[in-house]
Amino acid sequence: MRIPKILPFRGRCVTAVLFFYVDFRLLVTECAVTISENFYQNVNKKTYKNKKKCVKLNKEKKMEIEMETGMLAIERKNEILAILQKEQRVLVSELSKRYDVTDETIRRDLEKLESEGYVKKTYGGAVLNQNTKVDMPLRIREKTNRSEKQIIAKLVADLIEEGDRIMLDASSTTLMIAKELKHKNKLTVITNSVEVLIELAGHEGIQVISTGGNLNETSLSLVGNAAQKVLNGYHVDKAVLSCKGIDIRNGLTDSNELDSDIKNVMYSCADTAVLAVDSSKFEHVSFVKTMQMKEGDILVTDRDLSKEWRAFLAERGVRLVVPEE
Repeated sequence: MRIPKILPFRGRCVTAVLFFYVDFRLLVTECAVTISENFYQNVNKKTYKNKKKCVKLNKEKKMEIEMETGMLAIERKNEILAILQKEQRVLVSELSKRYDVTDETIRRDLEKLESEGYVKKTYGGAVLNQNTKVDMPLRIREKTNRSEKQIIAKLVADLIEEGDRIMLDASSTTLMIAKELKHKNKLTVITNSVEVLIELAGHEGIQVISTGGNLNETSLSLVGNAAQKVLNGYHVDKAVLSCKGIDIRNGLTDSNELDSDIKNVMYSCADTAVLAVDSSKFEHVSFVKTMQMKEGDILVTDRDLSKEWRAFLAERGVRLVVPEE
């Protein structure tokens, strides 16, 4: 048997020192790695926090800038939509001066409106999207042609008699009519409009009936089979209806099928249809054909019509109501 060689004392000391040195190096390396990891974690956390802080500051600064210009981006876009509803077109240069913002800001607004289907961009501006399957929000439509709608509202209110049972659709024009009806008594109003319900709620002398149904968030209307079923259970004296477009060939047209279906049901449930249409909608055709006017209908608008229109209405037996000059 081979006997292991025993190192002399000095050799054993050197070996121990070497092992200690190696262990120390490993310990130092491990500590360095741990410190390094902790350092980078802290750096990353601080960087992330700083990024969040920068994003927050940028948002706050953007908000501050927008507030300084007098309105938020969403308000500006809504106003641009209202202008387009009235004038059909806008220019970037005019809008940037109007709102005291850069041309680039207005271009971004128009790009957003184009992506939502409301406008079509043109060189230097934009035009209203005439493919009116896209329904303008009620809040926008309320602001357009207000004076014309107020004229119509007063004329329609004069046609509503005490004790009448009426149906009101969910248009911006009939909302103004509802405001005028608050001065009436002994009325029964059936409506699919959330805004009309709120407007007439709690008013003495007016019984308000809601159709129920599915909520169309854009028009704030209640639509669908449930709403139609409720309407079909009633017979009324007058149905007060509006539309998105009207012309001799296509009659009344609207922007979506669901609201159009509701108006058709209301039309069939009434002895007399009162069609409240402001002058901007004439000779304009929207996406869905809603109805053709028939004998006994009443067409109310804010100004006199052409000879062609008058002849057409007389032939159909439709009564025309316009403001007295």
